[in-house]
Amino acid sequence: MMSETDGKQRRQLAYRVAVVAIVAVAAVALILVPNLTHGNGPADFKLVRPEISTIDPQALVPALADLPSGSSVQSATYITNAQASQRNQTSLNFLRGAGREVGFDRDFLIPRYGDIEVEVVRFKSHAGMGKAYDYFLRLPHSLGLTARPFGGIGEHAALVTSPQAGFVEFMRGRYYVVVTTVPATQNTLGYIHTLARHVDSRILHYGPSA
Repeated sequence: MMSETDGKQRRQLAYRVAVVAIVAVAAVALILVPNLTHGNGPADFKLVRPEISTIDPQALVPALADLPSGSSVQSATYITNAQASQRNQTSLNFLRGAGREVGFDRDFLIPRYGDIEVEVVRFKSHAGMGKAYDYFLRLPHSLGLTARPFGGIGEHAALVTSPQAGFVEFMRGRYYVVVTTVPATQNTLGYIHTLARHVDSRILHYGPSA
């Protein structure tokens, strides 16, 4: 069985290699968020909730009730522009210029599928989201990875895989979504497709510009 330390190292390597441009597991100042349950009992995660005037990206990320029995939440956090820039070596000025507002990330451990992370990021406008998405889509190619078009989700979607990880990324309205799996197998890639469609349906429910 892989140790917790080995698991963390693999996740960190995978996210860098897969260049999930605005995915991060960032350490942040904490406030208590109650009523979040864990597969093995109650688990109180603490989150910083930034000023949010419209739809909170957290509302778009799957919850434990959406997942198979026995799933657990490994981490949950909001990700600021500064944290996204630092963790992913992306220009802070670029993120601000594209209108990135806030992201929310939840990392799950799911029976049969392993470690799966979902992040939803909100931008100020559809145009800014499109600019950022074009940039993010070019990153895998710069590292010798292939981003393949992925149909049936969002306005634009791509699937990227490496020996360490795989992810589905898509944009819808002013939202960017990335669902990452470690490791990437045929089984887990199929499941992250299902989760991505779930998030897309949530965005459509609230409205892509909400």
